[in-house]
Amino acid sequence: MRPSSYCFLLGAGASKAAGIDTMPEMGDKFCQAARGEFTGLINQINASPLRFWTPKDRNIEVLLKWLNRQKRRTQLTATGHAHNLRCREIIALTLQARSFILRETSKAPQIDELLSWGPLLRRQKVVDIFSLNYDTVVEDVCHRLRIPCYDGFSVHGAWAPKGLRNCPKGVRLWKIHGSVTWIEQQGLPVRISSPAQRQQAAGHQASLTEETALIWPALDKTAPESSLFHLFDETLRRLLPQYDLIVSVGYRFRDREIRNATLSSLRRNRNQRLVVACYKDNDEVVRNLRRSFPKGSNRISDVPGTFQEILRNGTLEDRVNEFIPLIDQRRIASCAWPDFDLAAPPPPKLQRRNWLSKSARLIFSTAAAEGRIHAVATYRRRLLVAAQDNRLSHLWLSDSARTGWQKLASFPSAISELTVQPDGTVWALDCNLRHQSLGRGALWRFNLGARLRVPVRLERFCVSRVHDPVSPDALKWPTSLQLLPGSRLLVSEANGVVSLSRQTGEIKLLHPRHFLNLMSVRGSLAHGFFLLEHVRGKEGVLWRMPVPGAIRRPLVSGLCAASSLAFSPDRRHLYFSLGCPYPQGRIYRVNLMRKTVQLVFDRLDFPGRFSFASPSELLVTTGHGLISLSLA
Repeated sequence: MRPSSYCFLLGAGASKAAGIDTMPEMGDKFCQAARGEFTGLINQINASPLRFWTPKDRNIEVLLKWLNRQKRRTQLTATGHAHNLRCREIIALTLQARSFILRETSKAPQIDELLSWGPLLRRQKVVDIFSLNYDTVVEDVCHRLRIPCYDGFSVHGAWAPKGLRNCPKGVRLWKIHGSVTWIEQQGLPVRISSPAQRQQAAGHQASLTEETALIWPALDKTAPESSLFHLFDETLRRLLPQYDLIVSVGYRFRDREIRNATLSSLRRNRNQRLVVACYKDNDEVVRNLRRSFPKGSNRISDVPGTFQEILRNGTLEDRVNEFIPLIDQRRIASCAWPDFDLAAPPPPKLQRRNWLSKSARLIFSTAAAEGRIHAVATYRRRLLVAAQDNRLSHLWLSDSARTGWQKLASFPSAISELTVQPDGTVWALDCNLRHQSLGRGALWRFNLGARLRVPVRLERFCVSRVHDPVSPDALKWPTSLQLLPGSRLLVSEANGVVSLSRQTGEIKLLHPRHFLNLMSVRGSLAHGFFLLEHVRGKEGVLWRMPVPGAIRRPLVSGLCAASSLAFSPDRRHLYFSLGCPYPQGRIYRVNLMRKTVQLVFDRLDFPGRFSFASPSELLVTTGHGLISLSLA
């Protein structure tokens, strides 16, 4: 049973979003309902100097603990008729409080506000949820979202813990304190279809509270002598230290056993983080936890707001992304492509069935382009390609059928990326200006209009770096280029991510340099900015930045020889390429809506820049030349 990289710890505040009252709210309602019959006991507890019992916070857990204490004292001190009356009154109030809790938590939850929880529940293959609530909020949310939920019971309600141990995918639900849909029969728990069937399943008309398999509220909750609750308690203590992140929602850590287990987990796993999302008293909860664990106080943080608010606005998902990458590239399953090496010709008997002839085709070879192809762009069904040999960069333009190629220009430069405006204006990013000054880049432009003359005349676009007196007219180690809505260009360079005006050339710094080697950057109004970092000798990372200057979030880690990024035409997918391990260069697809990563192409010879010719055709520059890959 291998845990996922993060888990949820749910308290009463998580169910508050589904219309289930919290323990303080239940305590206030119960005191008002029981005041007529048990006026003396209610007045006595209100006059007692109890912790967590104030007019604004009448926690029903405190009431049950106080009743248990009074019952023990009465049994030890009182005698005779007064003893019997006192005990009967305390027992009757205790049973009424338990029935009230059972009735309130058995209400049908309103889960519409919690459906945005789906991306976090689907993000990993298995997500563990430790719930301290009796209600069925988690089960109902999973049922509505069609996410498998395993709680240790079979489809027919029989106790089957093997489902928890061998959970293939979905949500693994651990209800530490029991559930309103659980009863105990002959020493074994049984799950019923609804709380209304509890007495019928028990076979007699006893109290509702007698048949329910629950740990009743008290501030010192401990597992009773039951194999079920001992299993859950031991599982919690054993699994918690193995998670990278614990997300606590709506829980104030007042149960001594759960609080000690969480703090012990933080002590045992020094890389573990705890995120507290309590609908109120956030500061107090975090402050108490940090006081109990001063050495790891920097690993405990909070997310303000109610559960439905932090789900709706994406705050909770962003906090999870901050600590847990979306997926590690090393965990992505290998694609089932035929085992061919593009560096060597396939066997003769497979010449007609290799993947290059079916799913991909070579459009423009390296030999025909007179150098390694580094950039490609599309313009009105025609392709614009930049190739480079030892001295020169060559610009080529194809016809509409892509069968004939015309050389537009050859000049000393190192073109790394091309982009074309709808009016035919071409922007060419030169990462090494005429091979004269290392690290000084430039931006060239020309037009592919009706009056195209060959060779074309490239005009160097003057940039203005006002705050840099050393090199105010040059880009510093530029690597990628993208057209932005309006009149600006998005450029990644040594200083970070910059925005450049297409009219004046003024450069605006969007995000300062915090990267070892920024290979590519892409921006979208709907999804934010994505930055691809290549770390030589280490592991590259695909970062996500919601807005310019915001905290970057690791989206995919463990990338080897990361080289390029590209959005799909509908902006719903993001593609990135890896050039290693040779010759198994790969292209991955990130589903920006479902937050998943998929390997789509494998065994490419050093894939570089790529561009979309159509929604179903991807153009990729490789060591063999320009290749067209079919996504259909």
